[in-house]
Amino acid sequence: MKSRVKTVPFFACAILALFCVIPAGASDLPSEKEFVLMDDSGTGMIAENPAQAAFWEYPILPAGQTKLTQGTLTIKNNTGRDATVRLEEVELPYDDPAALDYLAALTITIRDGDAVLYNGPYSAINDGGLQLTVPVASGQMKSYTISLHCAFAYEGDPAAAAKPLFWAFSATSTVVENPGKQLPPISPLVLTMFCVAGGLVLICAVAGGYAAVRKGKH
Repeated sequence: MKSRVKTVPFFACAILALFCVIPAGASDLPSEKEFVLMDDSGTGMIAENPAQAAFWEYPILPAGQTKLTQGTLTIKNNTGRDATVRLEEVELPYDDPAALDYLAALTITIRDGDAVLYNGPYSAINDGGLQLTVPVASGQMKSYTISLHCAFAYEGDPAAAAKPLFWAFSATSTVVENPGKQLPPISPLVLTMFCVAGGLVLICAVAGGYAAVRKGKH
């Protein structure tokens, strides 16, 4: 029986991010954040750990300063299926000009190890510069580092302009339909023995037929 592999929707987009807790001050913002794929009775979801916003989700950084502590964003798959997680968008405050001006002055850098995935204005992160699609096997995780810098030229008040920025993820999983029983591979030795045995059977058949023909002539 042949098996067929297909990709199916696994999680609704974004998840519990809309309910994350916003801390009172910048010093309370965590620098590490996990987005955890979970499967509760067949219903998929992505949970945040911790529930409160990380510093890059609620950035408050004065002009000319760089966030000294790098952030770590981790995608973790706690389900029994392999999955692909995709960042659909970062929900920016497009209806707030002051907030957008502040985000335009913020440079956010996202790295996968030494590879830079995005280095540019936070306000342009949805404009095609960041493509974050993460294959993550069951029980595995993938981490990225995040850093922030605010331009010297920014003249506003970051505390007043800052808004919570929700990172909306979605996920799909790969499932196998009607999986057939996999047969073990045949070793070269066994294959050779089958060929030799088949050849002997063929020779015997030919020899027997030839003997029968000669006997019939006599």
